[in-house]
Order: sequence, then C-alpha cells, then structure tokens
Amino acid sequence: MGQSFGIIAGSGDIPRFYIHELKKRGDTCVVAAVKGEAPAGLSGETDAYAEFALQELNDLVSFLKSHHVENVYLAGKIEHRRFVQKKSLDPRHFLLVHRLKERGAQSLVRLFIDFLADRGITTADPYPLLEPLFRSEGPQGRVKPSPEVMADMVFGWDKARILADQDIGQTL
Repeated sequence: MGQSFGIIAGSGDIPRFYIHELKKRGDTCVVAAVKGEAPAGLSGETDAYAEFALQELNDLVSFLKSHHVENVYLAGKIEHRRFVQKKSLDPRHFLLVHRLKERGAQSLVRLFIDFLADRGITTADPYPLLEPLFRSEGPQGRVKPSPEVMADMVFGWDKARILADQDIGQTL
C-alpha cells in the first residue's frame, strides 16, 4: 500500500479527479469535505470520509491525524467569502482572519495552509496529480500563431499574472 493522503474537498470535479489519481497510485485517500461545497457521492470513493463546516477546523485536523495523514491536497473551490463571515468561523479563527491586511483568496489560502502546517499537516504540491491534465508545450491547433499573435499572448499573460497576484480575478 502507498502513502496516506488527505484531500480537503471543495466544489467542482477536481476532488474526484484527485481521489482517482491517488487510488491509481495505490495511496490511501482520506477526504475531509467542506459542508455545502464538496460534490455529492465522494464518500463511497474514499478510504475515509467526513464533512466539516468551516468553524470545525480543529475537528478537521483531528480527523486527518486520526487517519495518519501528514500531507493534504486542497481540491476544488471553497467560496472564500465564507472565511470572513463571523458565523462561519469560531471566534479564535475569526479574529485570526480579521487580523489579515488583505482578505483576498490568496491571503486566506495562505492562512489556511499555515494553520495546517502549524498542526503538522503539509499541503502537498498538486502538480504530480494534475500533470495528466496539462497540454504539451507549443501550438495546440493546426495553425501556428503569427509573431503578432504570440506578442499579444505574451502581453496578455503578463497582465493576467499581475491581476491574479492582486486577487482581482477572484472578484470578477
């Protein structure tokens, strides 16, 4: 048997994709699903499954540790606005969130990753699992882009990275 990995599952298809990729590798798959976000039916596809509300972060960590999980994948979308609502978090976590200078998606994800790390759980690099979804380098169609089109793509790509770094794309 392989390693034991956790998946903190939000919405979308990626949590299920991660489960299947981990199973193909022979790894144990422990899913901590975010209530109201994770897709239905995941429980039958995993070695262990439980749902947690955002205010149950300590219970989530206890669940992962009880299954000897040291590495987790963050998979799927979690509506980041829920992290800044008082009713979504216990008072300690709410105060921690509200001490942040920036409350955009990147800052909240970083805070969550640090929260897990402080409790001995590392967030795993998703690249090895996602690699089958990536296209090979170079033109993907039958027509190679002209130098002008390539210049436009380079220009646009740089701007898109700047917007993403400022969490602007998360609000559009």
